[in-house]
Amino acid sequence: MTDADKINILIKEGEGLTVEFKEHFTPRIDEDIVAFANTKGGVILLGVRDDRTVGGEKLTNDLKARINSVARNCNPPVQVKIIQFQIITAIEVPQGEEKPYNCSSGYFRRLDGTTQKMTNHELRTMFQEH
Repeated sequence: MTDADKINILIKEGEGLTVEFKEHFTPRIDEDIVAFANTKGGVILLGVRDDRTVGGEKLTNDLKARINSVARNCNPPVQVKIIQFQIITAIEVPQGEEKPYNCSSGYFRRLDGTTQKMTNHELRTMFQEH
């Protein structure tokens, strides 16, 4: 199965625990990056709308630098893998080894298809587990 096939399957299946669609890059993807790192890892598809239509987001050197900067500013920093598939930019986020991860706006986790701010109780539990 090619990478393009995998991306098409992800788009068909829609957003879920490990998949997030973003129409365009914004610095707020840091919330999704830490949420994936705190959960099971996942992929952010830039250039895909919530209704699964593809508008595209071209991976430029500037965009790559901005994504890497956002990921490095997470605490602890997250190593992401950035890949261009035709007109979609995919950001692969691994499951974190040093949980919990946070960003400037707090601690987040994935629940089904959404990124949610963690409660104090969830945070305490994660600190105890890790």
